[in-house]
Amino acid sequence: MADSQSALDAVPAQLLRNLRAKVTLESESEVPGIAVQGADATWAHEQRTSGHRDAGTTLLLAWTVGADLVISAASGRPEWDWDELGAVAVKQRERLAI
Repeated sequence: MADSQSALDAVPAQLLRNLRAKVTLESESEVPGIAVQGADATWAHEQRTSGHRDAGTTLLLAWTVGADLVISAASGRPEWDWDELGAVAVKQRERLAI
C-alpha cells in the first residue's frame, strides 16, 4: 500500500505534454473532493485548452486500492464530467477485480 501511495503522489510530476497538440493550455488545476467508490486515495486534475477544434477539457483521475494504482483520462465531445469519469473508474475496479 505504501508503494501505491508513493506512486499516486508522483503522478502530478509525471504528466507528459502532447508535443503534437494543436491547442494552447489555458488552465490546469487539481480538483479536490473527487472520490472513487472503494478507493483508498484519489488525485484529480483538470486541463482546459483553446485554439483548435479539438480544444476543450481533459479530466485526469488517479486512484489507489491496496497496492494498485489506476489512472484514467477523459476528453472529447461531448465533454465528460467528474461523475461520468468516476463511473468509468468503478467499472475499471470491477473488471480488474481489485
